[in-house]
Amino acid sequence: MFVKELDTNCYLFQFYHEIDIQSMTNRSPWTFNRFLLIFKRLQRGKEPRLVTLNEVDMWVQLHDLRSEFKTATIIKDVANYIGKFVQSDERNFMGLWRDYLRVRVTLNVMKPLKRRMKLRNTAEIEFLTNFKYEHLPTFCFICGIMGHSESFCLRRFEVGEDQIIKSYGKWM
Repeated sequence: MFVKELDTNCYLFQFYHEIDIQSMTNRSPWTFNRFLLIFKRLQRGKEPRLVTLNEVDMWVQLHDLRSEFKTATIIKDVANYIGKFVQSDERNFMGLWRDYLRVRVTLNVMKPLKRRMKLRNTAEIEFLTNFKYEHLPTFCFICGIMGHSESFCLRRFEVGEDQIIKSYGKWM
């Protein structure tokens, strides 16, 4: 691999084999000191400095999902609510007992993480499925956005310290 610095906090990584590229992308998210590193494959002929780096693929666990909702279609719909569906874990439907299902989604790092989703069955009974993100980097417990902690959240300056609500936590 060859690395070239393009700008402050912007680097170009050159791999010499497709297997290395696939290994790097399949094992994301990548972090350094718990801060997210965003990679995007450069399209032929594109200027590297103009590439927008605001999306990352991540595995998300779907907890408390009722058995009648454990279908490939519903899992894909839930994944698209979280971000953009990439793939479902091939082991989701193996075996009888699973505490949670897994989906890989593309997340926009400029948007707050989703914590849960309200679902309704045919009897009109509502329940929540909760999300847990695997290898989640530093994120804010106040606004839910990756890249900073609550100590550096701009919302702290918009309202009084006693009015801050931390809707997010380590449980995610």
